[in-house]
Amino acid sequence: MFGRVAREAWLQAKMSFRTPLFFAAEVLSSAMWLVVLMLAILWYGEPAAEPAGHLFWGLVVFTIFSSQTWTAATINDYVRNGVLDYIAATPEKLHLYLMASSTASAALATPSVLAQVAVFYFLFSRLPPLEQPHFFAAALALFIASSSAVVSATASLFMRLRNPSVAANVVQLVVPASGGMIPPTLMPQDVARAFTYSPFQYVVAPVIYSATGQWLLDPLFTLTVGTLIAAGLVALSAVTTRQVLKTVKSTGKWGLE
Repeated sequence: MFGRVAREAWLQAKMSFRTPLFFAAEVLSSAMWLVVLMLAILWYGEPAAEPAGHLFWGLVVFTIFSSQTWTAATINDYVRNGVLDYIAATPEKLHLYLMASSTASAALATPSVLAQVAVFYFLFSRLPPLEQPHFFAAALALFIASSSAVVSATASLFMRLRNPSVAANVVQLVVPASGGMIPPTLMPQDVARAFTYSPFQYVVAPVIYSATGQWLLDPLFTLTVGTLIAAGLVALSAVTTRQVLKTVKSTGKWGLE
């Protein structure tokens, strides 16, 4: 799997640096979102440092997931240029290819995340909070595995659409938002409690909880449930892509070609 991820990261990086101005604009836009968010807090006269630490990691989660989602939205190009036909004709399993591509996209979001860290340091003269590094490492791995599986499964939907932009926008907002991108620990208790019923809360929000040291539920319980959900999402990705391949073999088409 590591070899596949490294290969996909290299290919995606080469494509990104073919248009360096676009890549730079994407990195800068991620940093500017953080500036706008902090200015909005300050506008209402609130001390920004504490909520900024929570919201920073929510923005990081969104940045990574957005990078993955929009990479998946380009799946139609792979259909048109025959890349998926080639993969279908080889022993390479489609869901592993899509998972590797999504994981590589998460890795390539690193420059945008580093730009956000730089902005945070410039605004507050300190690095973003990282209270529980051991839990954070586990939570980040859990999030990337889960988000890669979700994006791999939705890629099967994107390839059936002539223009997947609207669907990609919905996915990139709904999954992080329902997973606690805006930390439930900053919300009223009744609202926060509602997040315990969202499966994505157990794979998205732990990144923020572990960084800030404030958890909605017990950390070990949250991470255990998250691991089970992540395994289910990976299985869903495999089943979904297997069904796509069956359709391709019976119809000769990937989608609306």
